[in-house]
Amino acid sequence: MTIAQTEQTIIPSKRIGYIDALRGLTMILVVFSHIYIPNSTPLNQFFILFRMPLFFFISGFISFRREQSWTGQETLSRLGSKVRTMIVPALTIGLLYTMMCNETPIWVFFNRTMKMGYWFTFALFNMLIIYYVSRYIHARRGRTSIECFSKRFFVVCLLIFLLLSDLSALGDVDKVLTLSKSFDYIQFFAFGALCSCNREAFERTLDNGKKMALVVIGFFAIAWWLIDPDTTVMLENNGLLGHPLMKAFESILRCMAGFLGILTVYGLFRRFGTFFSENKLVGKPLQFVGRNTLDVYLLHYFVLLNFPLYLYPYIVGTDNIACALVVGVSTAIVVVAISLLISRILRLSDHVAYYLLGARDVKLDKK
Repeated sequence: MTIAQTEQTIIPSKRIGYIDALRGLTMILVVFSHIYIPNSTPLNQFFILFRMPLFFFISGFISFRREQSWTGQETLSRLGSKVRTMIVPALTIGLLYTMMCNETPIWVFFNRTMKMGYWFTFALFNMLIIYYVSRYIHARRGRTSIECFSKRFFVVCLLIFLLLSDLSALGDVDKVLTLSKSFDYIQFFAFGALCSCNREAFERTLDNGKKMALVVIGFFAIAWWLIDPDTTVMLENNGLLGHPLMKAFESILRCMAGFLGILTVYGLFRRFGTFFSENKLVGKPLQFVGRNTLDVYLLHYFVLLNFPLYLYPYIVGTDNIACALVVGVSTAIVVVAISLLISRILRLSDHVAYYLLGARDVKLDKK
């Protein structure tokens, strides 16, 4: 199931082992970045380049279904399901976190783009609305193939990123709806749907050694330029730091780094898919985390409240990247494990699992 030859026989709706493992690793990196906020260390800045783009890419990849029906009723049903499994849990737990863990009025949660850290779910929901409505329109009026639709959808989303990522003029509307964060990453979601639709061509690219070598070189070259402190000094000395054109150029570079980072990391997991299979020492726990990313995402902020302060110097107060990586990732794994333990306890109640965690595998007794 995890090697390229076997993959071809799997229908797209089946879970792919190394994708679950990839989601698990990405979730660990998300927790790593939340250990200390703000974390402007070079290591975290490097992870930022591909971490969230990869999450949205995977979301787009698994959202694509070639044979799905898109009647009005089915489209609304899918959106309703996402409200229950995504918005309700993020809203409920986000408000609990705001009340219990922040010296902030509860209403502030609704007026902040970042939603006290829970912005991801709201941003992804916005993307799903756009995607579902687009699929519905294509199903009713589209005269092109689904492959053509996926390409056009990707181009449109890329234009949305380029033209609408700065929505500061909308003020509170942007903050309440998390629009700017949605439009910052929507091109990666669309890229995931495009690659899933054209999976054979996508996988041929990943299996092409020369092309992937250029991808990896390009990714690390852009990452070096963006992270290197000397770049900031150079721009400042030339009066370019903060210039609107330079900001736009940097935004485009970060977008390119996101695409190249996605291809690099996804290609790595695909190439070593057997290593990340469910019967392997590393693959099994990563897949388990990957199948429970929402639970970890919702609960890990509560665990981080009691994060041991004495570890900070070894993560953000050191120039030793190896030390920061080992201590930071190890701590993130512990936080993820505790979050999953809390999740298992909460899921002992079907009602809590259904309403608070948005569990899809729980059916309440309606008697």
